[in-house]
Amino acid sequence: MEVAGPSDWSEYAECNIENGTYSCECRNNTAPSQHHHHHTDVPCLNPVGRINVTDESGFARELPDTSNPYENTSYRFYFYNAAQKLGGIWYSTLGAGNCDRPAASPSSLPQANCTWRVAETVRRVSKTCQEGAVYDVVEAQGGACFAACSADGKVHRNLTDGCWTKCFYDTALGPNSNSTAYPANATVQKGMSGKVLRDAWVSGVENCPEV
Repeated sequence: MEVAGPSDWSEYAECNIENGTYSCECRNNTAPSQHHHHHTDVPCLNPVGRINVTDESGFARELPDTSNPYENTSYRFYFYNAAQKLGGIWYSTLGAGNCDRPAASPSSLPQANCTWRVAETVRRVSKTCQEGAVYDVVEAQGGACFAACSADGKVHRNLTDGCWTKCFYDTALGPNSNSTAYPANATVQKGMSGKVLRDAWVSGVENCPEV
């Protein structure tokens, strides 16, 4: 992807599918608020949105409040621990800013207010294959835990099995990561290193067959 320039970064647009179509929201991060997800919405702009993942939501940077039933959940801890360990930058590309979108008519001038375009498609691979590359590395690291999930003592990948799921997160993020918070600045790091997990993800993109 190619963007117009650093000065064109805008508020990150949170886009999710709603009733079959994407609905996008942008937050007013300059407004005072105790929690990021309580910020009021503002109109989403054409420029590419950018945000550090740990700033995207209070769930990513704030320790779970175990006194609150809404927060004292496996999802809440997994969200926090994954964001703290992996970090990264999220981008949002709204259709209104796409320089490659069709012009209103063949004789039209280039689209006004366009801010990004797809410069090159490097590779397109199967999501299942790419995820499998990550699962392979985590299963190899936590083999004993995964093997204990099956009657024959062997590792069987079953994404719907609660035991397999817990082993995956405990191996990758740290023991009992569904109820224990592991901040990125902790003196002793638990689970696998973020680099190893990122490298596994990238290896899938690089080595899985193109589709």
